[in-house]
Parts: sequence; C-alpha cells; structure tokens
Amino acid sequence: MTQHKQRSWFAIAGILTLLLTSCSPVDSVRPFDRQQAALLIKQNTHFVPTREWISIQLPQPSHWQRINQSFGTTNSPIMYIPRGENRDNPTESVQTDLSAYIYYPHITAKILMEKRAAHSKQACQTVTLNILQETATHLTYRLMSEHCMKRDDTVEIGKAFNGADAVYVVYYTANSHSVSTARIRQMTSTIALTTLRKQDKHFNPF
Repeated sequence: MTQHKQRSWFAIAGILTLLLTSCSPVDSVRPFDRQQAALLIKQNTHFVPTREWISIQLPQPSHWQRINQSFGTTNSPIMYIPRGENRDNPTESVQTDLSAYIYYPHITAKILMEKRAAHSKQACQTVTLNILQETATHLTYRLMSEHCMKRDDTVEIGKAFNGADAVYVVYYTANSHSVSTARIRQMTSTIALTTLRKQDKHFNPF
C-alpha cells in the first residue's frame, strides 16, 4: 500500500485507530450490523422491529465467520467465531442479545449483568464480576469464570445498554487458557466502543 493510500485510510478510520494492536485496520463487519437492524420483538400477535440496534466494529474481519442462531426467534440472532472453529466450543466469540421491556418490565443493564453472573455461578466454582464503566445509559463489565463444570475457564467482556424498548447487550467470550492477554485487551476496547443506534424510521425488515 502506498504512503498516500495509507494516509487516506487512517484519515477515514479516525478514532478506530485506538483499537489497533497490530498492523491490521479495524473494519466494520456490516452483515453483523444489518442482522442486528433486523431484530424483532413480538408484541401481541405481531412482530415489530426494535427501535434501536447494536453497531460494532470487529478487528480483522476475515478472521471471523458468522453463525446464524436465530432459529425463528428474536434473541441472539447471530454470533461470530474464528473461521474453521467449532461453534459449540470456539476459542473466542462475539454475540448479542436483548431483553424486551414488554416481557421484562423491570430489566436494566445492571440487572441483566447480574443475571449473567448468577448463571455462571451455577456452573463454575469461582466467578468474578467487575464493572469497568457505568453510566445512566450503559455499563461495561468483565466476568471471569473458573473451575467450571463441562466447559473451560472463560473471560467475558460485555456492554449492556438501557435502550428505548429493551436492554441490549453485546459480549465477547474467550477461553482464558487459549486466548492471549493482548487479544483480550484488544477486544475489551472493541466492546467498549460499541454503540447503540436508533433505527432508521423507514426501516422495514418484512
């Protein structure tokens, strides 16, 4: 790549350079964003689009493969795992979820985070939960699970948003013994920069 092209790229990339830990640029994984925008919430007998959607920019897009988990439902429609790995036991993954207020009227980002920790405690002897950042609209957390039954030790970095119609969460999970500390730091930055965007008023997934 010429110096001129390099300068042009980094001018466009802007704040995304904060995530770089190698020579690879950070690109937006657009199919992930489009799938998020197509999330639906069932109200009465009808499905309606969510009012917001998660926008995430993953490093090294060619590293990831998309796994569709929708199975006709509205939660966790997709996840990303490294190419060539088994979806049931990947070394790392990125997933999303939502809890709609119509079904969980008292849910908040903090309650959802605590529920995830409680779920881990059912399968793991040692669970450590740390809040990395907390505001009125969102929180970022780190959940470490060790000495678990039927699964490896993991670290989960998540960001939960108090959205307009649901609590939205995006989380990165890594095998603590297979993924480097540098990689986990990189993905922690990626999750921290994830945003919740308002749905285009003209969007219609049907």
